[in-house]
Amino acid sequence: DVDFELDIPHEDESRVKLADLAPHLPSVFLYEYDFGDSWDHVVIVEDYWRGDQDAALPICVGGARACPPEDVGGMHGYEQFLEAVLDATHEEHESILTWVGGKFDPEEFDVEEANRRLKNLRPRGRAKAVGR
Repeated sequence: DVDFELDIPHEDESRVKLADLAPHLPSVFLYEYDFGDSWDHVVIVEDYWRGDQDAALPICVGGARACPPEDVGGMHGYEQFLEAVLDATHEEHESILTWVGGKFDPEEFDVEEANRRLKNLRPRGRAKAVGR
């Protein structure tokens, strides 16, 4: 374990509500995932869930393209990964496929898999709805 202090303002994301980040609708903000690899995401919030307050949230209602594998090395590493995984004649094709679990389709998006992953992120106990 390495302890370090960030000199930039930051918050524990598990305590931040979407409505705090996007108080006006529609709203857009930038989210950086993995400071080392710098995966920047533009998040567009069109509306909030105002339904059942006991619903198991968060949920994904849609998306596009597959997530890059963890620890692929940022955008540059992902470009190299795609070259190898999509070209059966590439010298690293087989080892990359083995590393990624046997197959990878960069165009595939699986909303059910996204929701399985989100479910694993939820705190134990009763989920609370995100919103106002």
